[in-house]
Amino acid sequence: MAKRPAARITKSLDALRSQVNTLAPKRSKASDGWLGDAKHSMRKSDHNPEPDGTVDALDITHDPKNGVDIQKVCDAIIASKDRRVSYLICNGKIIAGNGGPRPWVKRNYTGANKHTKHLHVSVLDKFQDDTTPWKIEAAFGKAAPVPAKPATKKAPSVVAAEKLSAQLAAGATPIAQPAEAPAVDKETIERVQQQLKDLGYTEVGGVDGKIGTMTATAIRAFRAENGLPEGDGIDDALLLALQKAKPRVLAPARSEAPPEIVREKVPEVRTNWLTKVGAFFTGIFALIGSFFDGILGNLDEASGVMQPVKDAAGDVPGWMWMLAIAVVAGGLFLIARHGEAKGVEAFKTGARR
Repeated sequence: MAKRPAARITKSLDALRSQVNTLAPKRSKASDGWLGDAKHSMRKSDHNPEPDGTVDALDITHDPKNGVDIQKVCDAIIASKDRRVSYLICNGKIIAGNGGPRPWVKRNYTGANKHTKHLHVSVLDKFQDDTTPWKIEAAFGKAAPVPAKPATKKAPSVVAAEKLSAQLAAGATPIAQPAEAPAVDKETIERVQQQLKDLGYTEVGGVDGKIGTMTATAIRAFRAENGLPEGDGIDDALLLALQKAKPRVLAPARSEAPPEIVREKVPEVRTNWLTKVGAFFTGIFALIGSFFDGILGNLDEASGVMQPVKDAAGDVPGWMWMLAIAVVAGGLFLIARHGEAKGVEAFKTGARR
């Protein structure tokens, strides 16, 4: 026959007992108990060992003179709604835990022992070895310990900023790095945009946390003017250089250059815009010509429906055709001039080098 395991109190109740002893070191233990006697063995009781030897009940002595008021301890456990509790018995009342009837409500206890000399605590089998601290400090007039908060992981941008600040304090200088940098968070981009604006790089546009065309242009200009590798990426070298940089001052030869000088410096301004405008209108005219010659031409051959259109076009005076051509040519000229003006402005502000 297999030997029955030795009786032991569950770890959860042992933890409760240890806490009470710590909070009231001089308390009486006259009515303490966990292992049932012969009378308990004659009836069903949590004080009796289970087949595995565990005992799921603990009695704690009432000794208010030395700090243990069992009613206060009982009320503290009820307030915590501890998941381990099967039931409590104290001063003629029984209180069921989460799985019992009317959970956490005091009901009259009909047993012979009204438990006025000790508090009875029974725990559920599935939580019997849960050693989480019991929330009973309030019963002893003490505040519950505040659990230590896990260390908050700093955002990469914060870590980078602290690292760069330390380097700056030590007199470090930017180290040339490839301009292609890993993705950075919105907060870092906004900080870079604001720093560029403060330094006079107005081409950066708004502070929106996005690396668009304008922000990329400003970063490239800053890199070129501060000896950093080409590119529009945000890296440690750029962040450190921004902290050390002084407000931008463009040379008079650049910021005050007359249009003719600018055109010599950036001749592609006019060419690029005229090319774009010409290509656009050429495409439009080609599309219209294809439409009339293709689809409408086929309709005309089939039914003659386009003949009225042709007749109407033939009735238009020549001067009206000349006016239409002049209007289109004037529009092209104004668009090209606008593009050239934007290019001149970009050159003077440093957006275009």
